[in-house]
Amino acid sequence: MSTTAYPSFDVTAFEELIGFPLDPFQRDAVEAYLSGHSVLVAAPTGTGKTAIAELAVLDALRRGARALYTTPIKALSNQKLRDFRKLLERATERGLLPPGHKAGLLTGDIVLDPDASLLVMTTEVLRNMLVQGRDTPEQAGVIVFDEVHYMGD
Repeated sequence: MSTTAYPSFDVTAFEELIGFPLDPFQRDAVEAYLSGHSVLVAAPTGTGKTAIAELAVLDALRRGARALYTTPIKALSNQKLRDFRKLLERATERGLLPPGHKAGLLTGDIVLDPDASLLVMTTEVLRNMLVQGRDTPEQAGVIVFDEVHYMGD
């Protein structure tokens, strides 16, 4: 994996990658994120929250940082792993990411490529890391919580 950070993320190139233009709420969230703010997006299922998360992950990787993506259940973590592997491949093919970025998985009972630049994990795994005082993966440039309402504690 290259350690050279790419320049600021090109939103137009991202829209071409995902195949649709961002809606105003997505563009507002992306602009806030790219300006260095933490972002919480609350919108109905199916309205495009994932696109914002994907841009944040790609941006962190472009900057040479790691990315963490958490989900509430293993089945969703497994699906997101497959989705992100495809996204990373397409982004690399289009020159949006340098070669070598991989997605790994941590679900408690399954560990795949734990040194990957993007780690998809259950929210419980990250929660346990924090509660038990274990180090979270180093150099995390972004942490995305899918289904944040799951974090009742």
